[in-house]
Amino acid sequence: MDKEQRRLKFLGEHPNFSFEYKQDFTSEKYRIKRRIYRKANKDKINARWKLHYYIKKGQIKREDCEICGNTKSQGHHQDYKKPLEVNWLCQQHHSNIHKGILTLDKKM
Repeated sequence: MDKEQRRLKFLGEHPNFSFEYKQDFTSEKYRIKRRIYRKANKDKINARWKLHYYIKKGQIKREDCEICGNTKSQGHHQDYKKPLEVNWLCQQHHSNIHKGILTLDKKM
């Protein structure tokens, strides 16, 4: 894909591009789904925000991936009740843990 095709795709004018995958974030149906998700996952959402807050304030420092040492790491919560206790993993290893391909016990 050349530069012009990327520009058209970004603007939604490319002939092979479809907006079908996009959701209407203003619809009542979306708001209801989001409200249900928030109620079902309060601990998860609070843990993410608390970790984000402490990183932003500089009280927690983002570390390298515990498995491969990649500097672009994400915090993985094993217990959402302990939001500041995280394992630092790169996107690939974090994804593999959630897919069940990898466990943190195998690494240690």
